[in-house]
Amino acid sequence: MGNAMATCCGDARISESPSEAKEGFAIGSNKTAMVAIEYQNELCSDGGKLHPAFKEVMASTGMLADTARVADVVRKTGAKVFHTPVVLKAEFCNTFEMIVIVIVKGKNGSDAFMGSDLEKQLKQHGIDTVVICGLFTSCCVESTIRTACEKGFNVVTLTNCTATSSSDGQKAAADLKI
Repeated sequence: MGNAMATCCGDARISESPSEAKEGFAIGSNKTAMVAIEYQNELCSDGGKLHPAFKEVMASTGMLADTARVADVVRKTGAKVFHTPVVLKAEFCNTFEMIVIVIVKGKNGSDAFMGSDLEKQLKQHGIDTVVICGLFTSCCVESTIRTACEKGFNVVTLTNCTATSSSDGQKAAADLKI
């Protein structure tokens, strides 16, 4: 099992081979899911209490537009899109709300698996590869990546579909090779 960091291009393709995550084997849409972490109005939308902390980095990476574009392509391939909202005010970010297929219940920590039914749902859908994106690159995204690897999932991280609270923090997290 492995991990690959990738950047989604404007035309919603992966610019680095995602097959690196599966040690050279192709990734099939029927066993792949996009896991979107904390795409909520409180964090992603103007007027959200925590939005100012992420606004600059979200704009610099094109996070919302790229995520919506990738999620749309993912859905069209038949793969699933899971949203793992943090328990506080879990209203979807307007950009993303029409794309999510499965809502994960119970996330209450920095790791999308902790206290939620994410692992159960992934296994019920026969998922072996997760494509991870979302907020708090250096915290929630990284924690989820580690846990997904430990649980045996192949992991692809879309670095331009992530954001944290500072440009330096984003660069450090996005440049990290696991």
